[in-house]
Amino acid sequence: TIQIINNQSNQQYFFSLNTTQFFDIHPISGELFLKKPLDYESQSIIPLLIHVVDSKDSSYSSFLSFTIIIDNVNEPPILLTHSLQIMENSPFNTSLGIIQYDDVDSGINGTVHCIQSNLFNLFYINQNTCGVYLINEIDYDSQNEYSLEIILQDGGGLETEGIITIHILDENEPPILYLSQHDFIIPSNLPESSIILSFSYKDPENDPVFASLQSTTILPFELYMLNQTIQ
Repeated sequence: TIQIINNQSNQQYFFSLNTTQFFDIHPISGELFLKKPLDYESQSIIPLLIHVVDSKDSSYSSFLSFTIIIDNVNEPPILLTHSLQIMENSPFNTSLGIIQYDDVDSGINGTVHCIQSNLFNLFYINQNTCGVYLINEIDYDSQNEYSLEIILQDGGGLETEGIITIHILDENEPPILYLSQHDFIIPSNLPESSIILSFSYKDPENDPVFASLQSTTILPFELYMLNQTIQ
């Protein structure tokens, strides 16, 4: 509240304030009040100018100027990255990306470190750069998604916990061939349509598999498929 010192009693005054988005003043009581929340990061110093006018004679007036300094309150960081992805069979130290965050504070309060909370056997987070790296083998068919728990900690000690979902991308892998033997002898008098070799296969993605004989010469053999065994 703005107080006026005057020898005359029962004197009435009118108060007005320079245009500002944060403060206003009651025209009769002189009470200064806040119109909207203050934000240190957008404006830390607010100059004010109050005009006081005698209600009986407007020629009598005064001005009072002063400055309001906004104290900075540390606010916690905000996690912006919620998912990352990497191809299966990627080499060690492959980067998945950098964890993105937002912190409205400046100075030491705006310095943020990314602290890893789990999956230490698969991934590594650089606390200073917030880069995420692969440190072990990952296989889409074994597990195609991981939940990486992290803590964002600013220089003022405030923390924000979050979870980043890591999606493992499927890489098309060749089918696996199982042979009972690699070298064999065929007798010259073997009857036609005799089975000389059996083998089976498995495709990691369960995709359809087609088998064929490849040679630079014409072979006296044919392939027959029975379930997942080719003869």
